[in-house]
Amino acid sequence: MSYKCPFCGELEPSINWLRIHIRKCHYNEPLTCPVCGYRARSLRGIINHSCGRYDEKHKALYYLLHRNTRNTTGAKVEKQMTYLKQLKEVFKV
Repeated sequence: MSYKCPFCGELEPSINWLRIHIRKCHYNEPLTCPVCGYRARSLRGIINHSCGRYDEKHKALYYLLHRNTRNTTGAKVEKQMTYLKQLKEVFKV
């Protein structure tokens, strides 16, 4: 299974590789939200934008761009697994 970058379309073999690709290639460039078309000056702007939205696609985008899935404990794990399932549905090819 491959995951497509929402900003350039490059395919990555896993969610973690997709996160790495986005951080390395799109960190300081103007971007457009792949969900609604909002324009931001940088990746940080897209993260802030997606953080304030409550639909499932924006939540998945926020999880992809911002959330660190390591070092989690307790109840957070179940919530993160729900977001991970949504993320895989939104960005899989």
